[in-house]
Amino acid sequence: MQWVAANGPGVTNGTGTVKAGDTVHLTLKLSEVVNVSGTPTLSLNSNGTATYVSGSGSDTLQFDYKVAAGENAADLEISGYNLSGVKDQAGNAINVSGAPHQPGGTLVINTQASVDPTAPVTPTTPVNPTTPVAPTTPVAPTTPADTTAPKVQWIAANAAGLSNGNGTVRAGDTVHLSVNFNEAMTVNGSPTLSLNSSGTAKYVGGSGTNTLQFDYTVGAGQKASDLAVTGYNLGGVTDKAGNAVNLTGAPLQPAGTLVVSATSSADTTKPKVQWIAANADGLSNGNGTVRAGDTVHLSVNFNEAMTVNGSPTLSLNSNGTAKYVGGSGTNTLQFDYTVGAGQNASDLAVTRYNLGGVTDKAGNTVNLSGAPLQPAGTLAVSATSFSPQTATLTSSATDLAAPATVAPAADTSVSSLSSASPTTSDTSLVTGSQANSLTDLAFGSRKTVGFPGFQDTGASAAPSDSSVTPKLALLSQYSASSFATPAATSTAGQTQGWWGNAAQTLAKPHA
Repeated sequence: MQWVAANGPGVTNGTGTVKAGDTVHLTLKLSEVVNVSGTPTLSLNSNGTATYVSGSGSDTLQFDYKVAAGENAADLEISGYNLSGVKDQAGNAINVSGAPHQPGGTLVINTQASVDPTAPVTPTTPVNPTTPVAPTTPVAPTTPADTTAPKVQWIAANAAGLSNGNGTVRAGDTVHLSVNFNEAMTVNGSPTLSLNSSGTAKYVGGSGTNTLQFDYTVGAGQKASDLAVTGYNLGGVTDKAGNAVNLTGAPLQPAGTLVVSATSSADTTKPKVQWIAANADGLSNGNGTVRAGDTVHLSVNFNEAMTVNGSPTLSLNSNGTAKYVGGSGTNTLQFDYTVGAGQNASDLAVTRYNLGGVTDKAGNTVNLSGAPLQPAGTLAVSATSFSPQTATLTSSATDLAAPATVAPAADTSVSSLSSASPTTSDTSLVTGSQANSLTDLAFGSRKTVGFPGFQDTGASAAPSDSSVTPKLALLSQYSASSFATPAATSTAGQTQGWWGNAAQTLAKPHA
């Protein structure tokens, strides 16, 4: 709370006497813009109450007090602030500690004051004693017409970022100007204030109160070392009696120093890269190995939302390039890197950000000073690639018609084979006089094995068992698995077992 002012009929600069039925206008000046919900009031030492009438959205609130019979005070003052529902734009309630209670001047509340009506004329002596002359009716006092022009008492300025009228505003900012008069004013039309910044403040509210509100939005190129009014354009502004404003001696300078800067408050801060992360099939927390044909997804995070025009890329230490794939309008851009043949790196890293066309919403390009280059974890890029191989499985039975083969699926490799060696043969296993139990095989982690499986219609031996169950196991985290086999079938009266296509693939995803 900065100050409180009082005004009313017959009151000049806060000094005067009001009587029952008169209305006193009280103005509270705050240190910042406030919003009002509810109906705040002011308790007064006359036992009266002033009720809120206007000012929400500005730093000046208006309260009206209508003097009632029996309410008196040698000098009106506020005995209590009841400002529940009055808060600043951040939602903070008003701190009334140390708030002023006494308006300037001496405002007497005297409900005994009245106008002495003209005494009635004494009846004349009757000419004829038998017919007295009736007394004349007393003449009612006439109220003198209000011909006193109202005056401007003070002017105040407020805007976001100002403190007690001090601060700087720039193009696009709005300044709220409060012009206070010595009585309530009525507004017809659109009054304005001419300003020394070459701008204009337009009337926005306050008709019927002592304080009119004007808003000034700073235009491009407008400036002033200390904002001031150069002209009051108050056509249509009058007091209740219709008197126009007397601008002689009207104040022009709001309290404080309010600089209007010609420089724009536009965002000129360049965005920065905050972190980079990598992901791909088989990686864990950025750790693992990728090979030719694999795709690595790189996420580049910035400290604000970015806009992408063009095709930015990331140069990598594997001699590869990650290409932009999405994320415009967000804080994180996505880049994909498909590993090429012969490309390798012990730990994948960015060697150069090629971010032409990448800007923040204000159009600022990226500041790459200190930008991180290394994703979390250790991501090896291997120059070797997986290649299809075929391994021969051997049977523990003695009457094997021919070698059996298993063809690992594409992009796999075989390791730690027991009693098996690579071959390109597609010869199938046919049953003998007994079921053929194949030697167990062991394959390392990240390996996949598949058996193409097909029926050998030339088999003629009759097996004593109708199924063949080769068993295979994967090392490390993988548990043992085996091929399933279909039931035996008959061809020309002979029974045989075979591995069908649908059942003969043991597939484990890459780790």
